[in-house]
Amino acid sequence: MISVVVPTYNEAENLPELVEHLDRALAGRDYEVVVVDDRSPDGTAEVAKRLSGRYPVRVLVREDRRGLSSAVVEGARLAAGEVIVVMTPTFNIRRSLCRSSPRRRGGVASPLRRGT
Repeated sequence: MISVVVPTYNEAENLPELVEHLDRALAGRDYEVVVVDDRSPDGTAEVAKRLSGRYPVRVLVREDRRGLSSAVVEGARLAAGEVIVVMTPTFNIRRSLCRSSPRRRGGVASPLRRGT
């Protein structure tokens, strides 16, 4: 299984697009998205919980802690996958990595399979 840890704060608008892209890119693979939210006032955790009805999304809302590095660590601890990937919902990576097409069906998992 691949676990994608997504630390969030005020990402309600971006999260659905990221999860949809990941679902297409990881189609046919066992994966989960672990959203770690620091009590975003914009409803990010609620959006993530709604997404969990359609996608393999798990949500951790941190009440007393904040910060990117500790969110990543807590998300990795919660993750069930043998492979853990960390992503931000604002696409601070190349968007092409999340695209899935017949020519590039592997999407984000291709580098993982190749070991790069």
